[in-house]
Amino acid sequence: MSCVFCDIINKTSLSDIIYENDKILVIKDLYPKRQFHWLIIPKIHKPFYTDLTQEEIIESFQTIKNISERFNLKEFSLEINQGASSGQMVFHVHLHFMAGEKIF
Repeated sequence: MSCVFCDIINKTSLSDIIYENDKILVIKDLYPKRQFHWLIIPKIHKPFYTDLTQEEIIESFQTIKNISERFNLKEFSLEINQGASSGQMVFHVHLHFMAGEKIF
């Protein structure tokens, strides 16, 4: 089964990359809710946040710290949707980082 985030991670699909290291990719959300709406995506394919190891969770939260400092974003919100009923549409764990003005 194809995964859009795996395709982006493997560079077989294009995306606007904000940040990348060997474990995490941060891209712009295609349908932003805020001026800065980015997806923090672990490079390992796991469907849910609760599937991540403690090390993988720490890495994703370290990424939040890194990008907020790099872009001088002191106020932001985070959203994790787990499961279809919560709004998860891509079943590759990811975290929404949102800052700046709301977009309607």
